[in-house]
Amino acid sequence: MIICNLYYNDKFEYEIKIIKKVEIEKRITKLKFISNNDYSVIFISFEDGSINICNLYSDLNIEFIGNIKIHNKKIIDFGIDKNSGYVYSIGENEKNITISEFNYQTIISKIQISFYPDLFYFDFLNHKIILSDKEGSIYIYQIVNLINLILLQAIYSENKIKINNINLIKERNFIFTSSENKIIFYDFSEKENFQFSLKKRLEIKSLDKESIITNIEFRSLKSEIIISTNKGNIEIWSHNKNYPNLKIKTQFKFISKMKYNKERNKLIILGDNKYFSIYELSNFYFSDLIREDKNKNDFSIIENLTQNKDNITLLKEALSRLSFGTISTSEETKNDSLSNNYSMIFNSEDKNYFNDDFSSLDGWELYDIQENNNDDYDYFKMNSCKF
Repeated sequence: MIICNLYYNDKFEYEIKIIKKVEIEKRITKLKFISNNDYSVIFISFEDGSINICNLYSDLNIEFIGNIKIHNKKIIDFGIDKNSGYVYSIGENEKNITISEFNYQTIISKIQISFYPDLFYFDFLNHKIILSDKEGSIYIYQIVNLINLILLQAIYSENKIKINNINLIKERNFIFTSSENKIIFYDFSEKENFQFSLKKRLEIKSLDKESIITNIEFRSLKSEIIISTNKGNIEIWSHNKNYPNLKIKTQFKFISKMKYNKERNKLIILGDNKYFSIYELSNFYFSDLIREDKNKNDFSIIENLTQNKDNITLLKEALSRLSFGTISTSEETKNDSLSNNYSMIFNSEDKNYFNDDFSSLDGWELYDIQENNNDDYDYFKMNSCKF
């Protein structure tokens, strides 16, 4: 178990510093925190079906409190009710939800269900548990009086494909699920006496056609779905327009974990090489420029943009949509201008050159530079177009 501190250095860059390492003999399946001002309680579940409970104090000392043997085999996942101290958990190949009490380290009850749970989502604030089975069906339960469960809704899978992720966004009444490279997005509404309705809104397929979606996060500020894939990519989608705003190719071959911090607008990802990456998300995308009709699904244009294909054609279309027009420059004018003073802009991040001398040219010229690696040397291929 490694505890890290995330902070700014002198250059206002994020750094992660390891502040505590704890050797644990057993193999961990999940690790969760409950925090207050003075100390944190750490819950660690293991493959033998038990949970360790420890206090982590402000001076970083760790105090072992106790251990609960809850399941016969590996604990798949669990959730904690911070007010009551109850732990809700599911185990491998067990048709039940186990409710435990961590202060006294005792099992309160085991609620029988009709399927083997495979995925678990716990909503502490609204007392809900969402489960899925190995065939991709979804079951939404309401927790009543801490120890009783009411089945609010069951969504039975048609294609029998298991679900990789579940995320509930209570502030927007959204539920997201993913299976393979597809996200299904639901609206839900609640009424009195535990009345609950769920309506399927739309489906989104990842731009990585052969990929598997590994995580789902939601960014409320721009109403965006953030997904990560096992190909090492991050995709940011507009949830209500069904188009992608951005695709990020990360340094990782595989993204195992991803977490969005709404307060700081930071996206933290954990890859296959035991490193973290931190992204600050933009509030504006270049793709916003090339849509004059926000209700139109310009999927092919944005897909090309996010994959960096045919950038010159896209920029020409973007400028024309913004009513700048397309201006052709004659060869005579271009040759005459070379003897005059003119300015050049180099975008080192995108490797594009812009000629913006409006006194000697009657337009802009863009050079798209593509780097090619050779065994003996590096060289660049340049394509140009005029505006």
